[in-house]
Amino acid sequence: MRDQTARDDPQPMIRTLAFCAALAWVAISSPAQILVVPPEPVSVTLSATAQDFVHDAARELFYVSVPDSDEVVVISSHDYSIVDTITVSPRPSGLDLSHDGSTLFVALNQAGRVAYVDLTTRTVTDTIDIGTELGHSATWDILEARPDWILVSANPGSAGFAYIVLIRRDIGNAATRVASNRIIRAAPRFHRDPTAAFAYVGEGFSPNSLYKLDLSAATVPIVLEDNHGAVSGSQRADVSHDGSRIALSSGQILDTATFAQVGTVTVGVSQYNADSSKIFAMTQSDLLTVFDAATQAALGSEPMACAPGTWPLNVIDLWVDPTESVALAMLGNTVCGLTTLVGPVVGEVMPSRARFDAGPVALTVHGNFFDLGGAPSLTFGGLPASNVQVVNRTTLTCVAPVDETGPKDVVITNNLGSDQQVAAFHRTPSMVTTLEPVLGGQQVTYRILMTQSDAVGLYLSLGDPVAVLLPGISGEFCLPQARQMLVVPSWPFDALTISLPIPTNPVLSGLRILGQAVTATGIPATAALSNCTSFYLP
Repeated sequence: MRDQTARDDPQPMIRTLAFCAALAWVAISSPAQILVVPPEPVSVTLSATAQDFVHDAARELFYVSVPDSDEVVVISSHDYSIVDTITVSPRPSGLDLSHDGSTLFVALNQAGRVAYVDLTTRTVTDTIDIGTELGHSATWDILEARPDWILVSANPGSAGFAYIVLIRRDIGNAATRVASNRIIRAAPRFHRDPTAAFAYVGEGFSPNSLYKLDLSAATVPIVLEDNHGAVSGSQRADVSHDGSRIALSSGQILDTATFAQVGTVTVGVSQYNADSSKIFAMTQSDLLTVFDAATQAALGSEPMACAPGTWPLNVIDLWVDPTESVALAMLGNTVCGLTTLVGPVVGEVMPSRARFDAGPVALTVHGNFFDLGGAPSLTFGGLPASNVQVVNRTTLTCVAPVDETGPKDVVITNNLGSDQQVAAFHRTPSMVTTLEPVLGGQQVTYRILMTQSDAVGLYLSLGDPVAVLLPGISGEFCLPQARQMLVVPSWPFDALTISLPIPTNPVLSGLRILGQAVTATGIPATAALSNCTSFYLP
């Protein structure tokens, strides 16, 4: 199947230009709840206790470090299955994704090194020795705070001293001590500032410490630290999208400008939602609670059902997706939580077209979340499909109804919601008209879908549509004063695209322009009219 424009055949283009010159007056223009329920439990069992995890949205994957197994586990965020393991030795601990999404940075505990993992090949491409700069081999956490600026911490605890190190990938992986050369050594974890102006480090000695690092300077100095003893839970924290607040696992909400406490929520690992209007907190009692970020009022809660009968457990991390439809916690050797859905999502329809005279057509529809909620129904151009069968979460089959020619919006609906894919299916001949900006003005583009090698004609008219039956042609002719723009006796492809300039003439503003195509197949010819398109001159 190929889609070519009229420029592939000079004769139709010559005819088009001639008609455009004759009809230069023609212009065309185009007219609070915690999670959506019911939830479905998710649980992935790992070979040993996990240390860190990050989400790769572009690839729809999670990467989970498992130090005792010398591996990073790759989990699908589509179906929550383990799809791969990457051997990274020794003892992969903290993880972070590069800003461009190409590399996974891994802190190698007990090695004084960090590893770079190419995410296309899922192989280690480099390891950087920073043991001297760290002051200890117990590499712990890692954060690409700015593109090519990688911060690394170590965790000797009371057994030694350690520092924060900056690796500059942009200058040959040069490593230097930063953070005002301060000794920071008790399981220090980094917290990303979405504004990229600062980074935060939480340290685990009792009392906890919290440091704010300035990323505008190459020395990444400490510019603020808490009054020791005033905060706790600083190792697990999340920063609001505007950088003004930081939520600690102690339940404390701090102003990042002063580290003054401005609110509290329940004790638990916390995460802001996408616009920072809510805070999700995962407690040790297997409960995910959501709070209004401004007032800290509880809005609702949901049992996570992660490990029945084994609570309390140490919740290592929490992740809530931007749509607030998935919440995952990492604890022990398990990644677990809930996935809940607004409703099914419709994607590609295969085949995406059928002839006007094809009758009911069996189709496969791809998308997501078809198996959650009640049985879905589909409509094509407003008409219901029949025999809808869910194959799995991402695939269903159905029979499209008989309908008039033209593009058909496909709508899927169940008790959780609905989704629409515009012009996902076509009864051919079908025509879609769009406006596009060009140098000096606009152009209108007609795209006609048809059977390969059909004869095809394009016609335009001013005025309001009519409904006229033409002998020997399927469909209704809608043009009151048709002007032929293009006729091709046999087009060798299954689509034809024609672009016409729109003149800028205020006298014509507001005039309505209609368009319609006609195709013919075989001898004797079986002819059909496309849908009628309608636009007003700007």
